[in-house]
Amino acid sequence: MLTITTNGTLLTCEVYEWLVSEGVSIVISLDGPKPVHDRSRKYPDGRGSFDDIVANINSIREKHQDAKEELRFITVVNPEAIETCLDQVYSYDEVFPEYDGMVSFVNELYSEKDTKVSEAFASLSIQERAKMLLYMLGKLDRSKVSRLIVGLENEIELKHKQLRRIKCLPRKFHPGGPCLAGVERLFVSVDGIFYPCERVSESSEVMQIGDVRGGISVDKANAITNVGVTTAAECLKCWAIIHCNMCAAVSDSLSEFSKPMRLNSCANVKLSIEEAFKDICFLKSYGYVFEDDK
Repeated sequence: MLTITTNGTLLTCEVYEWLVSEGVSIVISLDGPKPVHDRSRKYPDGRGSFDDIVANINSIREKHQDAKEELRFITVVNPEAIETCLDQVYSYDEVFPEYDGMVSFVNELYSEKDTKVSEAFASLSIQERAKMLLYMLGKLDRSKVSRLIVGLENEIELKHKQLRRIKCLPRKFHPGGPCLAGVERLFVSVDGIFYPCERVSESSEVMQIGDVRGGISVDKANAITNVGVTTAAECLKCWAIIHCNMCAAVSDSLSEFSKPMRLNSCANVKLSIEEAFKDICFLKSYGYVFEDDK
């Protein structure tokens, strides 16, 4: 299946109908309610794009009642861009509540500066995380939990499943973060170059795994999948190796996979795993039954 991610400004009914007729799945970037979205998604003249996107979506919905089956939304949260509208960050479900959506935080990969997270945003995120846990315990209605955090449920379930006792240690093991390059989220640039996904840099030599003329280079795809060899000695001694979700892109220096860059991300990966363990302990303490325990 082909998927196109668009800002939605040119998604007219005619364009929508053609894409659907060709079997293309449509994902629209919508970063929240108007004050949130327009701070990041602007036209060259500085105007926000929210009104135009909503107008296009409403035109499609009026003509096609089944549009919610063909459209999805993705929200990219940038903590630095929402300081003046924090109260609206987690309420964007109000825009198109019946549609499926995905959420990610702004990607710092390949950026020259770190994203600064204010105490106010950190505090709000912790509060929303707590609401998600209360929902899982049956103490809070699903409608009270923002779509920005609801994906946490699957993450916690997966971490709990990974805690199952291993009966026999394998002779070979590899961190689980890197994807199978070219298998699930193959990204094709306008020049016909293949990349493992849309989140890597198109300036990266190591992330170019082929093109539309020559197909996928198995050697280059395998190098991405097996990026763990870059830090093999350190990974073998790491308690978190079975839980590691480190993407190959964190090691990408644009020309080769960098050991220092990969090791530099280890602390944050371990911290996120520890937070998941805390959530598991909290839920178990109050009687939550995980899927793999049923």
